Amino acid sequence: MNKEVNQEIKNIILEILMKMSIDNVSIEIKQKDDKTIFNISTNDSALLIGRAGENLSALGHIVYIMLARKITDVPFFMIDVNNYRQDKIQNIINLVENTVSRVEQSKRNELLMPMTSYERKLVHTFIAEKYKNLESISIGEKPNRRVLIKLVS
Repeated sequence: MNKEVNQEIKNIILEILMKMSIDNVSIEIKQKDDKTIFNISTNDSALLIGRAGENLSALGHIVYIMLARKITDVPFFMIDVNNYRQDKIQNIINLVENTVSRVEQSKRNELLMPMTSYERKLVHTFIAEKYKNLESISIGEKPNRRVLIKLVS
């Protein structure tokens, strides 16, 4: 992603935060793999994150819409607050590794907790890349859609 687009995204985020009366923030721009992450550091993190990250997802959607009005080809980016998403990703990976260990020992399938589509995709990718003897399947309906981890037969 080029620097002009990064700066535009940062400006949109700052504009929204200003209108929400959230000040005293800093935004760090990090490149990780194929995505650009805009990590907001603030004392008002609970307000920006919301329940289970709902406000954070909404903020990302609003920024995307505002950016799409200014440029035609919107690149993939992610907004984070005080590393909430990065920490959550690490927690999910830890959960999956623990679950995999139990599945391999007990030879019994195991269901994970309900997850968002992004979280489920993360689990599926992690399992597919790291464990050839296991597979993951999404089951159920939103908002209770879950991942089943099972041994390959």
